[in-house]
Formats: sequence, structure tokens, C-alpha cells
Amino acid sequence: VPRTPGAALRPLLIFNRGGNRDFGQLVFADLVNFARWAEEGFVVLASEYRGGPGSEGSDEYGGADVDDVMNLFPVARNLGGVDMRNVFMQGVSRGGLMTYLALARGAPVNAAAVLGGPTDLSLEADHRPEMQVLYRALIPHFETNPGAALRARCVLRVAERLKAPLLILHGGADWRVDPQQALALAQRLQALRRPYELRVYAGDDHGLSRHAD
Repeated sequence: VPRTPGAALRPLLIFNRGGNRDFGQLVFADLVNFARWAEEGFVVLASEYRGGPGSEGSDEYGGADVDDVMNLFPVARNLGGVDMRNVFMQGVSRGGLMTYLALARGAPVNAAAVLGGPTDLSLEADHRPEMQVLYRALIPHFETNPGAALRARCVLRVAERLKAPLLILHGGADWRVDPQQALALAQRLQALRRPYELRVYAGDDHGLSRHAD
């Protein structure tokens, strides 16, 4: 939270991390970024997701763990001093998937930004076959009905529910999440006449390390 005193309500930024379980867990470097945002006046909230370090339950990679994002809204209301009419969201990698799914469930945000986020896990499995090992480990009922499990997490299928303005960022040389996934979502949003901006940085990687500033 901002350290400077003030009676005015503070805007809220919800951050959705990437990775799964303890991979990509929130660390000190994330807190440094949160502190920078707090210096700009934001209250910042983030979840490790269920199954992550210090959290009970099992990571479902876009299943029931989306509740962990949605539950940050009542947490913010209970904090006091937060302007719940001035809320933003940012997701990185898998956190982008969480952001999209939370928006599709009606997360009340003014705008959201996604960096390197997957929009179709089937395309992700085609691009990186090893991801199926992760899906089997985390996604309930994947073995018995993989198509249904992946469709339930497909952002392209629920694009009409993404009504908040979106900033979609992606590296053109991203080997983890093919930039075609960002392009596919942009095409759906364009057809739906939803507000969005797409920026693909040629030659940059999954984390946009060449454009970190």
C-alpha cells in the first residue's frame, strides 16, 4: 500500500503471477515492483494461487484457482481506503490466462494488461507438446476428457465476455507462448469491436526482457 498518508481513496492494481505451483512464485523482486506501483499511489494485491507456496489446495491451471483472483476483490473492500471503482489488473504468462478468465467471469476492472499470456491451451500443447505433462498433473479430469478440460480454459471461446479495455503485449520470438495466440485473440476482439491494443515486439522473448523498462 502507499506509505504517504491521505484521505483519498486509492486505486487498486491486481497482479496475477505466471508459472504454476512453486515455479514462478512471488519473490522479493516482485515486491520491489509492487513497491514502485505503490509509490505511484496504487494499492497492490496478488495471489500465489492455491497449491503455491504457503497456500493449501491444488493448482488447477485456470480452474478453481481463478477464485483466488476473484477473492482479491472482497479482500480489497475489507482493507478500506480502496477505490473499488478504480481497479486495474495485470497478468504475466499464465497470469495472463488468469486475467482473461477472471474478466470473463465479470471481474470489475477499468482496464487490464497481459504480457505473454496464452489464449488457447490446445495451441500451446501443439506448440510445446511437453505442456501435456503439466496439464495431466494439474487439470482435473484431463486424462478422461482433455478436450473439455482445455475448452473450459480457452480464452478465444469466451472473448465476447472480455469487455474491459485490454493491452496485449507479446514478444515476437517468444518460444514459451506462440505470439499467434495473442494475434488470434486480437482478431476475435476486432471482430467483436471490443477495445484493445496489441503490441508485438519483434525479436523479443517471453518476458520482454529487451523492453523491461
